[in-house]
Amino acid sequence: MTAETIYKHNIHNLATALHIDERLREQHLGALENQPWTPETIRNRQQKDGESLDDVAERAKDILIELWDKHLKSNSENAQNIAIVSHGIWLNEFINLCCKEASPSLPLRSNKFTNTGITTIQLARLNSINNNHCNGDVEINNDNLSEDAEKDGKLGFYMRIIRENHNAHLKGMIRQRGIGSAAFDERQTQLKFFNKSSMIRENRIEGKLVGKISKTIVVRGTEINPLILY
Repeated sequence: MTAETIYKHNIHNLATALHIDERLREQHLGALENQPWTPETIRNRQQKDGESLDDVAERAKDILIELWDKHLKSNSENAQNIAIVSHGIWLNEFINLCCKEASPSLPLRSNKFTNTGITTIQLARLNSINNNHCNGDVEINNDNLSEDAEKDGKLGFYMRIIRENHNAHLKGMIRQRGIGSAAFDERQTQLKFFNKSSMIRENRIEGKLVGKISKTIVVRGTEINPLILY
C-alpha cells in the first residue's frame, strides 16, 4: 500500500511514527459501497447511510484542528514536515478547508489527483511568518493576529501552495500487468490513451513550481488505509 511504502522508505527520520486514522478514509457511499458501477447505481442520488461532501469536510476539519494544536499553535520556529496519505475527495476537501481558513479570498480548488500525486502546501502561524518562511515575499510581525483569528473562530495561519499533483516520480515506471488480484487482459485499453490532456496540464503546472519550505504534504494513494504521518 502507498502509505506503508512511504513509511518503509523514509530514510531521513527513522523515528517518525506512523499513525492510522479512520477520519482520513475516502467518502463513504453507503448503500453504493461494493456495488457494481452501473447506470442504475450511479444515478441514484440518495444513497442510504452515505456521506455527503460536507461530512467528509467535517472529518478533514478535525484533522486540521489536530495538526494546528500539535504543530502550529505552539508557534515553534522548527518546521514540521507532515505527510498525509488519503484519497482524492478527502484531499480536495482538506486543501479547500485550508484555503477557507487562511483567507476567504483564496479560490477553492477541485483537482483530480493522479495515483500517488503529491501536493505540497506550507502552513505557518501568522505571527511566526518572516522572510525565511516566504522567501522574502511576505513579512508579518503583529503578534496579535493569530489570537484575534482564534477569537473569531478561525485558526489564523498563512497558507502557500508550493506544488500540485506532482508525479514526476512515476516517469520511467512500467505498469504491472493486471490490477490487484485481477488477471491481465490484452484487450484492456492502456491508461495513456485516457490521460493525454491531463499529462500536458500536469507538466505545465510542474514547470511553475516554486518554494523551499514544506509544512504539509498530501498524497493521493491507491489501495491504502487512511493514515497520517507526524
